[in-house]
Amino acid sequence: MTSAPLDHEDDFPMPSEALLRRFGSSDASLERLRSRVHHLLITCQAPTRDIAEAVRDARIHALGLAAEHDGVVVELLPPRVLELTPE
Repeated sequence: MTSAPLDHEDDFPMPSEALLRRFGSSDASLERLRSRVHHLLITCQAPTRDIAEAVRDARIHALGLAAEHDGVVVELLPPRVLELTPE
């Protein structure tokens, strides 16, 4: 999620703040999320034996896009805001 428009955007309902908070999202993360109104959904598909790597790669891709666009990554399972870190 980003505050600036993207080339492609997806319109889907976000998890509620209460649910995000329940799974560990911080108040600071939720505040950043409120100001990011443009959404892009990133999904992945893989055979069962490869799904862990596919999810990891999708998460890396999402975090990279968020870093480039001053965005926020919301993971849907479990629903939480992922914090951007320098690693």
